[in-house]
Amino acid sequence: MAEDTAKRTPVRRARGLARIEAILDAAASELADVGYDRTTTNSIAARAGISPGSLYQYFSGKEAIADALAERYAATVAAKQAGAFGVTDVTTPELSELVRVVVDPIIQFNVDNPGLLALFARTDLPERLANPIEPVEETFAARLREIVTQRNPGIDPGELARVIETLILMFRGLMKGISALDTAGRERRAAETRAAIVGYLAHRGIR
Repeated sequence: MAEDTAKRTPVRRARGLARIEAILDAAASELADVGYDRTTTNSIAARAGISPGSLYQYFSGKEAIADALAERYAATVAAKQAGAFGVTDVTTPELSELVRVVVDPIIQFNVDNPGLLALFARTDLPERLANPIEPVEETFAARLREIVTQRNPGIDPGELARVIETLILMFRGLMKGISALDTAGRERRAAETRAAIVGYLAHRGIR
């Protein structure tokens, strides 16, 4: 009997994790569609195809689900960012190639996660959820500073700060709505994003 229970435990754990992910996926879509205030645990459960009682086996309420979504979003962005910045040689590649290697994985994340992006773009979220990736963005900015500094030794600190701030603002603006485009539109937007970043850096004398 004990052996049978031990064998079933991993299966139950896997099913539980799958159920949690399904709940979070449903919650991301519901929150993005109708907003935080109008979302209920009942509506999340209905979208996930489970009973409210089943939902409460995993989450104590809407707030706990929203917190879990924020954590998942930040972790996913961090992992994608790590992949984007996995390049070790930042001084040799042409600027356009370096921009492509850094930018394309993040563009793909935007395309692959429209529900999460729509959710955290809303203005009706509780303050603690308004910017769950702020620590990730800080790391993003720090890595950009490293890359620009390595390729441009002696750059003025004030100039460096302005460049990094502008790059992040450019990327945010150009990525807005990209997930709603068709494949051709996404490819055009990606190309425009890369070209805009390369053009801006060249204009500032950043190589």
